Amino acid sequence: MRIKYLLRLQQIELNRISSKRQTIIWQILAENSFEVDIIDYISRFLEIETIKEIEGILTVIDNELVYHAAYLKNSFKEKEFIDDLATGYIYEKGGIQNLYPIYKSFEKIKDFICVPAAKSGVTFSKKSFSEFYK
Repeated sequence: MRIKYLLRLQQIELNRISSKRQTIIWQILAENSFEVDIIDYISRFLEIETIKEIEGILTVIDNELVYHAAYLKNSFKEKEFIDDLATGYIYEKGGIQNLYPIYKSFEKIKDFICVPAAKSGVTFSKKSFSEFYK
């Protein structure tokens, strides 16, 4: 799994035309088929979760939800959140043999989410790392 700088959004405050605030969007990309599956699951899970908490969404780019980095950091800090992710993934797959790769992937994502600043955004891309650079 890799994290990639995607773009920079510029927002202009209407009451002060001269002041601009830039927000960097980071994209998490998969490097293999297992990570593609994990990222796809996390995208769907977060989409359902953020229906209740719409303030977690920064914007939408190319049909991908971009989440506030602070929202994801707070979510991934909680062990219960990661356990809910793992339980849902196992239920969706109908059982698995080993939990280690799942939790390892979630920990990797947690580490990636620590990179962006609090005011930036993070999106989980449906593309794999190799597809993105074709």
